[in-house]
This record gives sequence, C-alpha cells and structure tokens, in this order.
Amino acid sequence: MKKFTFLFLISILVCQINLFAQRGTIVNAIPVATLTPAQIMQGLQINMDETSFALIDNFTYKKYSVNAVKVIYNTIDGKGNPTIASGVVFLPAVQNETYLPVFSYLHGTLTRDADVPSNLVGIESTIGWIMSMDGYISVLPDYIGLGEGPGIHLYTHSESEASASIDLLKAATLLCLNPLIKSKPDGNLYLSGYSQGAHAALATQMELEAKPLPNLTLQKTVAGSGAYSLSYIQKNFILIILLIPTLHSCLICF
Repeated sequence: MKKFTFLFLISILVCQINLFAQRGTIVNAIPVATLTPAQIMQGLQINMDETSFALIDNFTYKKYSVNAVKVIYNTIDGKGNPTIASGVVFLPAVQNETYLPVFSYLHGTLTRDADVPSNLVGIESTIGWIMSMDGYISVLPDYIGLGEGPGIHLYTHSESEASASIDLLKAATLLCLNPLIKSKPDGNLYLSGYSQGAHAALATQMELEAKPLPNLTLQKTVAGSGAYSLSYIQKNFILIILLIPTLHSCLICF
C-alpha cells in the first residue's frame, strides 16, 4: 500500500512538472500597478505633444481603471528549445464578471531590456493602458530574449515572435481563470503592431491561421510601418549602438 501511495504521489508530481513546462503556462504573475482613467490621461498629457494628446482624449471612452500584471511564462526560443519570456497583461478593473475582447499589441524595435512593455515605460506600454481603459484585455509580450527572458533576442525572427505572442495569450487566458479576476476573454482577438511589431503581428497571424487557439478567434490585424532596409539602415543603426560604449571607453582611456 505504501509503495502504491508513493508511486501515485510521484505520478502526480510528474504530471504537475509536465503541466508547468507546457508552452503558455505561468511561471510567475506579479501585479505591478493600478491606474484610474484620470491618472492614465494625466500621464499622457505630461508625456505627449498637445495634438497627440487631444486625439486620444477625444477618441477614448475612459471607462475603466486598469490593473497591470507582469507575467513570466513558458515558451520556446528561436531553435524550438524550452525557455521563459515576459510580458504584461492589462486588465480592466471591473466589479462583476465581465466578458471583454482581447487586444494584443506587439512592440516596435527595442534594444534594452529596461524599455520593454512589462517595465511600464515608453509609448509601448501606454498603448496597453489606453486600450484597457476602453474595455480590452490588453496583452503585450516583451519577445524572446528581451525583458526577463534569457538569451539573445532574434530581431524580426517570425517563429520566435509568434511563439512569444501566442504563448503570452495562453498565459493571459489562464490568468483570467483566477476567480479574483473579473475580466474574462469573450473569445474575440485583435492584433496590432508597429515597426518590428508589424512584422511580429503578421507572423503571429500566420501561426494562428495554421494553428488556431481553441478559446480565441482572430478578428482583425492592424500592422503599421514594418521595419525596412534591414541589411543597410537597420544594420548600421544597430552597429552604431553597439560601438558607442566601446568608443566611449577608448576616449576615457585617452
């Protein structure tokens, strides 16, 4: 009997390990901030020019306060190996169980971990606040190799962009199963991205068309201003960024 009990407990443990290693399962979920619509708009007014702020002010409903949750989750890297990645999920703060559409925004070219959406800095995370204030569950991945994820970020690499995006959508869906979270996905998904994010959005759409998620249906993708001239302008830009610290060190030596 003791042997059976031991084997039974071991089998449960193995099942749990397999479950938590699956793509899209949550490693950690950390509430990081809650803002009211007034606070969101105040932050926008400080950091935006008058014309841009006026557009947002006139075309938003400002309906919900928003809870931001940093999520670290299981996914795969550019070679298909298991890894972790990070992102942020913005949840409209509703009092009663409310079914809402899901909006996934994929960020543009970033070179520093500090600037990723889950750190709530820059225009990228601002989009999450705005969309959730208006009633969307907003999901913003940091991508593989950026943020809390290990390894090197593979710039405009379709497979890893799609895996980071889709697996965070899975993690966000799991997060919303928590009974304390009243925002629930209604099954409708909208994708958007700008610059590198445009490339990532189309890569994610292609993957979703081949392998649809069982609980989310892609309704529309808006991809703007993809990254162009990768072998010339982008390459030179990245090389300059990499060389500046080296040149600075050399000047200090002299």
